[in-house]
Amino acid sequence: MKNRTIPYGYTYAEGRIILHPQESEIVKEVCRDYLSGRSMLMIAQGLNSRMIEYMVGVYGWNKARIKRIIEDKRYLGDEKYPALISMETHAKMCELKDEKNTQVGVDRNTSIFKLQVNIVCPLCKNKMHRRCDNVYTHKERWTCTNAKCKTMIVKADADLLNDINDLLNGVVERPDRIEVPTETEFSPSLQLERMNEEISGQITALCVDKQNIRNRMMNYVALKYAELDAMRCKAKKLKDIFLTAKTTDEFSKELFDRTVVRINLYVGGEVGIVLTNNQEIRRTV
Repeated sequence: MKNRTIPYGYTYAEGRIILHPQESEIVKEVCRDYLSGRSMLMIAQGLNSRMIEYMVGVYGWNKARIKRIIEDKRYLGDEKYPALISMETHAKMCELKDEKNTQVGVDRNTSIFKLQVNIVCPLCKNKMHRRCDNVYTHKERWTCTNAKCKTMIVKADADLLNDINDLLNGVVERPDRIEVPTETEFSPSLQLERMNEEISGQITALCVDKQNIRNRMMNYVALKYAELDAMRCKAKKLKDIFLTAKTTDEFSKELFDRTVVRINLYVGGEVGIVLTNNQEIRRTV
């Protein structure tokens, strides 16, 4: 396996170490990205997606290699290595890394870590990650994993769990809020939509095979009602769960796991829960 003999960003020239023209710019980019809030993993993924070499013929960027760049004091410059980053930049990166390390002692047995569903960004619909920074007044926050979006929503763990529990209690008190779809409310699957387009195309064709069209229409109707029955069945089962459930003062993981498939978190902190029938429940005014 190939190993670097000097830090990334440097190269040899006439027996001495100098800045590598391309690599040194990548080091500066890594520092800027890290200070802007991007995680080590996101930075590594970005470099890999652009096919940036770590060494000649080696593209395997990972968190460890990014961490090495962030921590390496040789980039500050000494008798052997020319300076590549400033003392101020290095200090800020180390401070930021230490802040992120405050999450090491977090108890991951608490309910917030048992939410086995995605929490979704309100703007780009990508997954959000929880961050806990003790240096802030509101230490718990959710950030979008999409580097181009960077949406951040402050939401305390206790408030998020309370809001989810309030929404579940609201459905327990009023199970009639569960929507059982009728034929007019039915949303066809992509497969049905494609079948419909194919049938429409055959009907308008110059050479019409009536028997083939008739068979396709029968298949379409059969599939449509099968999907509709499945949606109705799922909604009815969901309603039965809430009919037998009881309101609770604290977050019920059991009820949550049986009924919720996604959490939508909105700017301002409002919460929506998406149930197994793909229906979103939000706070009613």
